[in-house]
Amino acid sequence: MTIPQKFFIERSIEILYRGTIDSYRVRARNPKSILEELKNTISAFERKQLKHFISITATAQSKFALRDEALDFITLQPNYLKFVTFSAEFFQVQLKQLTENNFKQVKNCVEIILNENVSYLTEVLNGLKVLLGQNPPPGNDLFELLKNLDTTLTILFTELLEVGFSKGFLYRYLFAAFVNNFTAAGDFDVEFDLFRDRVTVVPGTYQIVFKLDTTPEVIQGIQAIGNGVQLLNDLAQFNHLVGNAEFDRFSTPHANRRFILCDIVAQDYLGALKIAKGLLAENLDVLNLGFSDQTINVHSRVLVIDAGNINDAQFQVTTNFLDGKYKVAREHYEQFIVKLPALNANTFIFPETKEKIKSAIRYLRLGNESTEVEHKFINYWIGLEYLFSNYESSDTINRIKGYFVACHSLSYVKRNAFDFHKNVSKLPPLELALITQYDEDPLVCLVNPNFYIQISSILLQERPLIAYRASQLGSVLAPVTGNHLIKKYVEKHQKNSLIHFTRIYRLRNEIVHDAATNTNNESIAANLRYYLTFILNGVIDFLSVVDSRHKGIEDYFTLNEIYLANLSHNGWGLMDSLCVTTPIDFIH
Repeated sequence: MTIPQKFFIERSIEILYRGTIDSYRVRARNPKSILEELKNTISAFERKQLKHFISITATAQSKFALRDEALDFITLQPNYLKFVTFSAEFFQVQLKQLTENNFKQVKNCVEIILNENVSYLTEVLNGLKVLLGQNPPPGNDLFELLKNLDTTLTILFTELLEVGFSKGFLYRYLFAAFVNNFTAAGDFDVEFDLFRDRVTVVPGTYQIVFKLDTTPEVIQGIQAIGNGVQLLNDLAQFNHLVGNAEFDRFSTPHANRRFILCDIVAQDYLGALKIAKGLLAENLDVLNLGFSDQTINVHSRVLVIDAGNINDAQFQVTTNFLDGKYKVAREHYEQFIVKLPALNANTFIFPETKEKIKSAIRYLRLGNESTEVEHKFINYWIGLEYLFSNYESSDTINRIKGYFVACHSLSYVKRNAFDFHKNVSKLPPLELALITQYDEDPLVCLVNPNFYIQISSILLQERPLIAYRASQLGSVLAPVTGNHLIKKYVEKHQKNSLIHFTRIYRLRNEIVHDAATNTNNESIAANLRYYLTFILNGVIDFLSVVDSRHKGIEDYFTLNEIYLANLSHNGWGLMDSLCVTTPIDFIH
């Protein structure tokens, strides 16, 4: 395989893997979907559903908003957008002039662009095919090609999620096709064409079967409602699966047992399961109105059958798995739980701070235990609101934006650099031995420009992703010539974070005020869980240091702002950025 082909496999798996840190996972939007979001948000403002225009165009206080993200995507190259009626430059001018007094003009422009890009997915796939067909020798041209591949793959997978594919299916498909079943003699082009065919095929029909144990009264209620579901007494119509051990257990009859069948049109079986779960939840919500005192037990395992190939049947769990990896070494966890009792016993910590921490932990737990993504989202958000609320200010969202972004920006360079060092340390011993500039102490090698140069050179052929990452990080943190770009690196992160929090707050309002359930926000719920876990760890770590001063959560927020301002004042030195005190080792 060529280096670009290997990069495609490695970067695709990384983008879709749940344990990848959020900087390298699939993004919430791409150049096309940001325009759809812009159109929908303007429409919401037009019909008075959205009361303020600041979520579209920023004020001096909010700094950045949706328009700024759209402008970034329009200037991104490659972005695969076609501009037929007018140029991209003209549209940029219109965006920059967008206000609440002239939004209709921009909305009409966006609608025209979207109509001209109905085949956007095909354009991206064709562009990806062209990039994969190139194979320049090692050097600047190759790293530029890898950068374009990185941009294209991020756009592609965001688009696939937008059109209804599930991240779990895409990860499993690519891992099976290009890792498990792929050999050195395998034909990459054949597998890629099969992948392209699979993601451009028309949606298929899937049969989703839930097993329900309940009472006769509820069974009658389900029969009466019949909202898009069929109630089955048994699974005789799936007798071709008899002999499968799990199916035999699953289909065992019982007096008060019924099966609910949903016929779903979807892009893949996990996407079909998600739709079916929503349909089942709607029916259960109605049933709960009249049978709140009755037992309704929906089993956690669900039968999923491809109607186009009835022998393709498998069992799936109904749990929603969010992105993010939080499994930690036991010693770190033990350190963490020891701090909590000490914090509660410390009389120098303000009582309201202790209550905020208890409430945030409670809502973190409730979010983790919730089965519906919207419930996870709301619980995580409430936990954040508890931590950032203040009696003197009702503007909690701006406190979150200001204080959280400062706290996270302080640790951003350290987190990403240490994550890179950790990935290097996991290389096979023979490969790691080739990196003579490596040291077990990250502070030794991460400040050494030759560390990044050596990795990007030696590992390029066999591990292009880590070589590319070394090249990218090295040019930012420790360039051989010229000044580092840490300030620009952090400011870009701050801008993205401010825009994303505005999006999250708008989604929060849609769920709370408009009862929205189709927000497609698994990735955003995962972001919220990470934000809440990150800030909780930081606060608890800070307050666990015993001294004779009264202190509270506000001290943690203001001190992080001071430390961040001091880093900026001193020119964002790399060693200073890597030595900030932040409990990043608890969160992975």
